[in-house]
Amino acid sequence: MARHAQGSGSLPANGLRKGTPTIIVSRNFDRRFATAVIASVVALLSFASVAQATDRISVIPGFNGPVNAISEPDSNGTRYLGGDFTLFQPWDTGSGALVGASSGDVNPSFPKVNGSVQAAAADGSGGFYIGGAFTCIGPNTGGSCNGVDDVVRNNAAHINANGSVDLSWNPNLNSTVNAIGVLESTVYLGGGFTTVGGITRNYSAAVGTDGTLSTSWNPNLNGAVRAIGVLGSTVYLGGAFTTVGGTTRNYAAAVGTNGTLSSSWNPNLNGAVRAIGVLESTVYLGGAFTTVGGQTRNRAAAVGTDGTLSTSWNPNASALVLAIGVSGSTVYLGGNFAAIGGGTLRNYAAALETNGTLSSWNPNPNGTVRAIGVLGSTVYLGGDFENASGITRNKAAAVGTDGTLDPNWNPNPNAVVYAIGVSGSNVYLGGFFNLVGGQTRNRAAAVATDGTLTSWNPNLNTAVLAIGVLGSTVYLGGWFTTVGGTTRNRAAAVGTDGTLSSWNPNLNDGVAAIGVSGSNVYLGGDFTTVGGIARNRAATVGTDGTLSSWNPDVNNTVRAIGVLGSSVYLGGYFSTVGGIARNYAAAVGTDGTLSTSWNPNLNGTVTAIGVSGSNVYLGGGFTTVGGITRNGAAAVATDGTLSSSWNPDLNSNVRAIGVLGSTVYLGGGFTTVGGITRNRAAAVGTDGTLSSSWNPNANNLVLAIGVSGSNVYLGGDFTTVGGTTRNRTAAVGTDGALLGEWPTLLPPMLLSVTKSGGGSGTVTSLPAGIDCGVDCSK
Repeated sequence: MARHAQGSGSLPANGLRKGTPTIIVSRNFDRRFATAVIASVVALLSFASVAQATDRISVIPGFNGPVNAISEPDSNGTRYLGGDFTLFQPWDTGSGALVGASSGDVNPSFPKVNGSVQAAAADGSGGFYIGGAFTCIGPNTGGSCNGVDDVVRNNAAHINANGSVDLSWNPNLNSTVNAIGVLESTVYLGGGFTTVGGITRNYSAAVGTDGTLSTSWNPNLNGAVRAIGVLGSTVYLGGAFTTVGGTTRNYAAAVGTNGTLSSSWNPNLNGAVRAIGVLESTVYLGGAFTTVGGQTRNRAAAVGTDGTLSTSWNPNASALVLAIGVSGSTVYLGGNFAAIGGGTLRNYAAALETNGTLSSWNPNPNGTVRAIGVLGSTVYLGGDFENASGITRNKAAAVGTDGTLDPNWNPNPNAVVYAIGVSGSNVYLGGFFNLVGGQTRNRAAAVATDGTLTSWNPNLNTAVLAIGVLGSTVYLGGWFTTVGGTTRNRAAAVGTDGTLSSWNPNLNDGVAAIGVSGSNVYLGGDFTTVGGIARNRAATVGTDGTLSSWNPDVNNTVRAIGVLGSSVYLGGYFSTVGGIARNYAAAVGTDGTLSTSWNPNLNGTVTAIGVSGSNVYLGGGFTTVGGITRNGAAAVATDGTLSSSWNPDLNSNVRAIGVLGSTVYLGGGFTTVGGITRNRAAAVGTDGTLSSSWNPNANNLVLAIGVSGSNVYLGGDFTTVGGTTRNRTAAVGTDGALLGEWPTLLPPMLLSVTKSGGGSGTVTSLPAGIDCGVDCSK
């Protein structure tokens, strides 16, 4: 079966079923319009009134830059969105995001790239091929690409269904990929590149799904490819080229899968092609051209697969067409045009029937549309816009084929909870949220075990990723740089009475893990200095604020810490500790000595650690421990022995562990434990037995677990537990009973702000804790 994709492809309702004759692939990226949109999460709605006006401010999540690519959906309806954005509020997604079909939920753990994504295509097995301008992909990608799970990939990569990078598929192109088409076992690439794996391939190439470069398919163009469409045994190319293999082909050409240039299909346009859609026997072209074969066709045209220009299909767009999606008898156009048919108002998006009739479909976005995907009765749009039909839709929207804006598909992840600490009658939450129970709580809050929000309000300026509680002090770690307006770089201590402590380690990068024991606070993360002194990713700071000589010297991120007796257990992305090989987990004595006997030697990341008795429970993305199969979770005794009986065997990653008595509580992205359904949370006895009664059934990631008394507190990105609404936090009894709402984290709310003068102006004050993040002028 043929699969397509693109910078902005579309797919008919049956687009993934075998035997489908309709494959649509389009590419629509225009660098002139790719200026990064400022990372604002605020929109002001002006209400003119008296001299001192009260306006409304909405904290609006969304992409902070253009969406340039929307893949066709995988079998679950999930799409990969790519572009020039670097975050999807509140997640640092890099330039691509995996977005669910119905809810618009984003998978925050999907690998990131260190550049921009211009094209994406589903592989038919739940994974995606992506292309663009990047050199690295991984969970914590940076320019250096030195993370354990960061992988060098020049401009093209394959992401497996489980979110891992395909290590066998590495075309290694020397410049940007603008378009991707997938047909059976071949991936067709187009862009600005001239070599693939060091071998000459000018602007287009075919790479097998096994990673092998095709020796027979080599069109050899003289200019960039911007769009690819695949149908049957033909690959349609569009772009800025004028020759193919030395033969004149102005801006569009058809090349057989055997590498032969079609002699009959030669539209001969006078300007660049930016998008292609293929429907049955017709190839729809969009771009900057104004003539096709000498006939006037302003920026959009239909050419039969036999090379004949359609006389009836002539949209006559007023400006660039950058995206095409086709489904049934309708062709959807996106771009920066304002009119279709020589004068009918259509801002940035329009639909025409295949007979050329302009449809009444008019989503009316307020900015350029760069990507289109069609599935059934829904048209997905991506681009630079901030609203559609006057309703907020930040860079992405779903519009029914009847023209109705989908009220539910509004990717709106306002409030991830990433860390939980339990002490006495209070549960401390940390994450990305701004509101708890409708009240302002920026990134940290304390909720009593009865569900009451306390007055504890540190007010941090960005995310909290780790919490440790010791006596009357709550230790916070994350990416923040201020607490209550006072500088605290990535770590701080706040009394249970809400008072900020003088404790100030002053780290130069993020803290992702905290362990507390006695008078020591153990920190793990991405940092390389503490108070200006070298400490690579792990350090100990006394409760009096003194930096200890304890210095494991870890070569990559530490994500989890457990302290048991005189040993500190570390987990993360690292491969060495103190220069000695330790793959993803290690034990370091409180005296700083690396344990020689405790060396689990895992094959994947450790993101959670729980300690109890003589066992260290590990959770993460690994599948082997010391060469022995352990999927996602394992127990390793303090003497280094792998437990033979404790083997939960999960089908995906573990992100959180809590141990209470003889039970180990697991949270993450898994959906089965030992082959038995357990959606994202499960309880496994220390004897290895799966609890039959404890089954919260969360509908999305569980990222944090806190245990106390007879309660297990969950935090993450879920919105239901056991089918009951629980927005990102929940309390579940050890008997499996869901407790009363505890508390609900609300989505963005309209909040009052004061503006100087009447009507428009500059925001002069905001409610406590609300931070625009940018100049709040409107």
